Formats: sequence, C-alpha cells, structure tokens
Amino acid sequence: MIVLREPPPPESDTLAALYRRMAQEGMAHSSLMRNERYDRAASFDDTLACAALTWSAGGEERYAFDRKRAVTVKSAGALSLRAGDRYAYAANGDGPFLSNMIVFPKWITEQAAIEPLTKRPCKRRQMETRLFMPSHAMERYMGAFVASCRQGVFDESGADEALAQLYEMALADQSPLEGALDAQKRETRAELRRRVARARDFILQSYDDARLDIGAIAREACLSPYHLIRVFGAVVGETPMQYLQRIRMDAARRLLVDMKRSVSETAAAVGYGNRSAFYRAFRKHFGISPSSVERTRWHSVE
Repeated sequence: MIVLREPPPPESDTLAALYRRMAQEGMAHSSLMRNERYDRAASFDDTLACAALTWSAGGEERYAFDRKRAVTVKSAGALSLRAGDRYAYAANGDGPFLSNMIVFPKWITEQAAIEPLTKRPCKRRQMETRLFMPSHAMERYMGAFVASCRQGVFDESGADEALAQLYEMALADQSPLEGALDAQKRETRAELRRRVARARDFILQSYDDARLDIGAIAREACLSPYHLIRVFGAVVGETPMQYLQRIRMDAARRLLVDMKRSVSETAAAVGYGNRSAFYRAFRKHFGISPSSVERTRWHSVE
C-alpha cells in the first residue's frame, strides 16, 4: 500500500505512475493541503480510476465531475468516490488544512461486486460518489487507519485486510434510505426518498451557514417544513435539525482536535454565531465542554 504524507506531485508522468500503483496496492494519504489544483487529465486511463474515501478538516475541497456536477467537502462527513469516476480537484482555504484520503485497490472493488459462489454481478455492491455521514464505528476506523499511516506505525501486512473491511463498512453506510414511509404508491415512496436525500446532501454542504434553518432545507427538498420533518424522521431516524446538529458537532471535533482551532474559531466555522449556544450544544453532544478539549490538547503538547 502506498502511504503519502505530502500532496501528490502535479507532474503528469509522476501521477500516472502513482495511479498505476494505486490501482494495484491502494493508498492512504493524510497531509496538509495548500491550495493544490489538479485538472482532469485528457489522456488518463479510465481503468485505473479507483474507489476512494476522502474527508478533511479546516478547509474546503472541491471535486468537479462531468456534466457540470461538483461537490464541496468541508469539515464534516465524508465523500465517497466511485471506481471509474474522474474529477478535477481544488483545495481552498485561508491556510493549510488537513486532508485525508483512502484509495481502494481495484481487486477489492471488482471482487466486491461479484457473488462469491455464483460469480455473478451483485446488485448495489459498488460504492457511489456522494457525500455521507459515516457511522461512528466507520469514522473511528477511518481515523485510526490514516493516523497510523501518518505516524509511520502501520502494519503493512494487514493493509489488504483493513482496506477490505473498510470497503464493506462503506457499502453498508451507503445502503439506500429504507426507512418506513406510509405512502401507498411505490413511485411516491421513491420520490420522497429522493427528496430526503436532497435535503441531507444540502445540509452537508451548507451546515456552516449560521442562517440555515428548517425553512431553507424544506425549500431545497421541495416539501413543506411539516412534511419534511415527518418524512426525514421516518427515513433517516432523526429530524433535519438533529441531523444538522450532529454534522456541526462532527465538524467541530475535527477542527478542535485535528486542526488545533480555538473554541471561538470553531464555533464560527460550524455555523454558530453565538458562542454560548455552541458551548451548550457541544457539551450536550459530547458530555464535555469545548474549552476542556482545548485545555487537554495544549496540556498534551506541553
């Protein structure tokens, strides 16, 4: 497995060699980004494009795909990339920020899509390109994986098994929204799930806007606030604002721990104009105050 502690070089020949190795071995990348830019290579071999997971803290990463589609990754959630998808990349921010990526070798993604006994293609056994909130277990696994690589203590012999297990977690976390809906028609249930997915994606992209409220989310989903709350809760298992709160706390933890941001900076970065409200929300979610995280961090540095 390739372990990168610096951003990949921009030279096309070097990148092409790196892509060939990644397709066979996989890759773990955890480093500080500084306004890097990568265009979609005109002569790139599409068969080398691998599935990947990427997440960050402290900045924004923009992935631009075909058909004018673009996704911005901020300090919450993760972006999954389907094998074969090509994109242009841009790192944006006032200063360096932490970027993490795990690339799965081709043998994992190809074999995961085949039933082991019949050797026939499986349905829904391919990771899709979308923003999502990993489960707590998956996020811990992702963080431990890249941290051990970054610190140079990763057991190379266990790389294949670890990547295969993580890919299974990603497939499970990307299962379709199957919560119970009381709509009688199948087409209506499918359309409601699409609108819930649209609302969920909008929250992941806009959580740092202090003005974000249920009205704005409902307009994005083309539902009334009442119907959005009811349908979102049935499908996701929590209300839109509860989901927004969880995303903001996830981003706050990354900024405080990974990027060493101050409490005031963190509160503003995750959409809290009121520092006291951020304190209350953080303590309710984690059981400790954000300032205690900051003190513990600086004590450990000393």
